[in-house]
Amino acid sequence: MNVVYNIHSKIYNMKIILTLQYYIIMFFSRNFFNNIGIVESVGDGIVNILGLQNVANGEMVEICILTNLQGIQTQKALVLNLGPKKVSAVCLASDFFIKPGHL
Repeated sequence: MNVVYNIHSKIYNMKIILTLQYYIIMFFSRNFFNNIGIVESVGDGIVNILGLQNVANGEMVEICILTNLQGIQTQKALVLNLGPKKVSAVCLASDFFIKPGHL
């Protein structure tokens, strides 16, 4: 019972952190960076990204990832689902290194 509670509280805390990151980036990037988003979740090659305002369906986006071996790299994804606050994109390669919170 305690383990289940800890897992739910960690998930809830992660959602709060991602929401705060989203609003901080949106506040500071109002006039400067309209095309920055935060990865909300990753699963089965689908990446949900918060905050991409000027993206179109079928557009390619790049996700900055940090790997231990090669430093910072970018991963390409294709946007297929548009929502009011988040978009869904399909990874064009492995999504192994993409984690929630990446830009």
